[in-house]
Amino acid sequence: QALRQMISPTAAIFTTLGAAHSAGFESLTHKATEKWQLLTAVGKQYLHADTVVPHLPQGVLSQPQVRSFGKLPNCTLHIQHVQKQATTTTITARYQNALRQITIRFTDDASINNACCCWLFLLDYGLNDATIAARMLQLTPVNMRLQLTVGVHQSYLINDSYSNDVSSLTIALDYLQQQAGASNKIVVLSDVLQAGIPAAQLYTEIGQLLQQFGIRQCIGIGTAIGAHRAILQAYVPQCLFFDSITALQQSLTTQHFQQAYVLL
Repeated sequence: QALRQMISPTAAIFTTLGAAHSAGFESLTHKATEKWQLLTAVGKQYLHADTVVPHLPQGVLSQPQVRSFGKLPNCTLHIQHVQKQATTTTITARYQNALRQITIRFTDDASINNACCCWLFLLDYGLNDATIAARMLQLTPVNMRLQLTVGVHQSYLINDSYSNDVSSLTIALDYLQQQAGASNKIVVLSDVLQAGIPAAQLYTEIGQLLQQFGIRQCIGIGTAIGAHRAILQAYVPQCLFFDSITALQQSLTTQHFQQAYVLL
């Protein structure tokens, strides 16, 4: 409540609800409820209905100050079709009983959700379809997350070291899959901290994710991930574990990553 009075925004955007910064919360519902308290005095609230609404009080979407986007039919911006091409995505949605469409130069799910959130905000503030569509096409990647860099020995590095939670890992693995295709993929993981769930459960979820995305090589760095190596080894055929970056550097050379896509 004190933080709400301090921030006092006129509009608030609740983009998604994930596992990041979950320490101190009993569940996603508890986390969503606490975040929602920050927004109760806000003039307008924009949210991603598919991920947020299931954890909020019933009837949230019918509140007059709430604007939503997602696949639920009662969303303000009802997403009806998402068509991914090689380098672009075309999104069709219904807003105020009219079908509308935008195309963006991204294909990963996180960017698609971000674009839809911006789309909803711009429509609600009265920007016309032609202007929105033209400006959406001008969006370019922000060099903070998921940077693809050419490495030595015909390797590629995807740097997502800014993030360290299961939700971000899912997004990064999706991007890795898009970029690497059938090429060799290696995932380098450090200890995952402040997950808010028991470590065994956490690394089981991570192992299942790696298996789901067809990862056959994983390198773990840190004492926590090393202590749960047996869990990851049950899901990934080739695993290496090191207590520190220094230990890794002493054991491996750049040849280990030859002709591979490496997610860090």
